[in-house]
Amino acid sequence: MPVEHLVALIEEILQQVQTMSGRPPATVGGGTVPIGDLQGFDSLNGLEVTILLAERIGYAIPGDVNLFVSEDGRRALTVRQIAERIQGLVPAERE
Repeated sequence: MPVEHLVALIEEILQQVQTMSGRPPATVGGGTVPIGDLQGFDSLNGLEVTILLAERIGYAIPGDVNLFVSEDGRRALTVRQIAERIQGLVPAERE
């Protein structure tokens, strides 16, 4: 799946989760860092986004993967970095 498609999908789902959480609509782009840039975004929201995203792409993201932080857990990722990470997780035959 192309990175640009994943970026658009993540943006859409983040906006949906923010609205479902009762927060004002969010402006989300490829450079948005959900942890820190989105009002009230927390670990539960991260889990919700991950589940919705897995459903939309048809791939079960492993439970031990936190898409929103770097693999070493030291920095929050942008939407584009999250998309690139997902692209690296999904086997090529699933794309």
